[in-house]
Amino acid sequence: MREDRDTWFDFEAMARNEKDDDPTPWDQENRPHLFVRKLRRRAGGFQTITPGNARAHDLTVEEFTSIHAAAEFAARSGMPLDMHTTLDFAKLGVFDPGEVKAALSRFVRCYSAWCSERHLPSGWISCIEMSKSLTYHAHVVLFVPGYYGLQMGPPKDTLRLEFRRWVRGYAKRNYGVNDPSALRVRGGRTESWMTHWILTTYLMKGFDRKAVLCSARNSPDGMCIQLGDVIPWHYCDPGPVALNRRIGVCENLGRSRRLFGSPKGFESNLPRKPDLTQSLFDRPKLTELEEFLRPKTMVVPTPFRSALEDGVRDVRKLYPQDFYEFVTRLSLSQTFDPEEVVCDFDEGADFLEQLRKLDS
Repeated sequence: MREDRDTWFDFEAMARNEKDDDPTPWDQENRPHLFVRKLRRRAGGFQTITPGNARAHDLTVEEFTSIHAAAEFAARSGMPLDMHTTLDFAKLGVFDPGEVKAALSRFVRCYSAWCSERHLPSGWISCIEMSKSLTYHAHVVLFVPGYYGLQMGPPKDTLRLEFRRWVRGYAKRNYGVNDPSALRVRGGRTESWMTHWILTTYLMKGFDRKAVLCSARNSPDGMCIQLGDVIPWHYCDPGPVALNRRIGVCENLGRSRRLFGSPKGFESNLPRKPDLTQSLFDRPKLTELEEFLRPKTMVVPTPFRSALEDGVRDVRKLYPQDFYEFVTRLSLSQTFDPEEVVCDFDEGADFLEQLRKLDS
């Protein structure tokens, strides 16, 4: 992959339905609250066929909720997970399910250490799948800032180029493997919220096709809402993954940090209040400099709950407006009552402007 390439996604091709000519009884216009149209998978990706005597390890509703909550939490905090790394464990010489899990844990620990050395916050979501040959591979979407410290002018790509070089040398450093396809890394030169939602939803493509989120009795169109209806990808067989959980969410985007209200490194997004934990009499005597540097305020924890956890089943509220319009090719203003409030996951960012930059 060229180092100066903005992105690996063909947005225009992905926006087209795989079978636009096939008749559907309920097209996208009749069910605007769901994803009837789907994004297309990238050509050449892994395609899995589970043997007849095995059972695919499909994504459960709980696992989907965990991924969506982490993705929404990252978006609210200004932490786009728009760098995509694929680990082919067979090319690394790892075949046992337990060793696969350990190898993935090792990679994300090394990534966290790479971020810590550069005083950067870390964030990732992972998903383990099987290929056609029934060997394991993993998709990891990560946060890597598109800037490096304080600088004037447009953001530079120094940090992201450095991260791509680090990933490409990972297999040789840790496994003695000189195969560049063992670990593949893709991502734009600058941060992209559109790519964030494409990647995080891509991890959901191996969903449970029988799972129901809302019964027909409580659905707005009288038809039940299945798990696949709120995921913008066609189902892809993940294979008989022999692990209890095949998805992972980092601690920085996990439940404990969501209860606090902010990932580590983004506490400035939270409200603050005066620090009254110590009175003037209880506080140890400080020098003038120490007193000047002492924080005068403290962070107020603000628990975060995702729209899905609050019971929302409408994709117009589960995802940002521009992502919804990109997938469905519908105008949100034409499908919604203007008085209804739509969740705005991208405060101040212009998705379409970023998309034009990526396509230019």
